[in-house]
Amino acid sequence: MILKKKEYDETYHKRVTWWVEETEQHKALPLLERGWGNGYAVVPKGHPLYEVESPYESGCDLDINSEITFAGWRQHYGREYWVIGFDTAHYGDNILRWPKEAVQREAKIFAEQIKKTNVK
Repeated sequence: MILKKKEYDETYHKRVTWWVEETEQHKALPLLERGWGNGYAVVPKGHPLYEVESPYESGCDLDINSEITFAGWRQHYGREYWVIGFDTAHYGDNILRWPKEAVQREAKIFAEQIKKTNVK
C-alpha cells in the first residue's frame, strides 16, 4: 500500500506502527557479529509510553530480542516521531539469526506489544 504524504503523516501520528532500518553504525560491524538492523515502533501522542525515555522503568513489560536500546525522537521520511527501538548487535546476534525478515517480524510483534501496553 502506498500512502500519500499527508495520509502517511496522519497515520504515523495516530497509531502505533513500526519500521526497520540498517544504520551506518550497524553496517560497520561484520555480518557474523550482528543481525541485519534495528527495529522501531512509533509511539503516538497520548499513548502511555509517549516521551518516556526509559520504558522499563515506567513499569511496562515488553518482550523483545534482548532489550530496548533506543527511546527518543527519530526522523523518518522527513518527520520527527517519538520511537522506541531495539537493535540486533548484541552478543550472539548474527545475520543468520537476524536477517531482515526476522527483524521485520520482531518489529511488528514489538509494535503490537506496545499497542497493548499499560504503564503500571
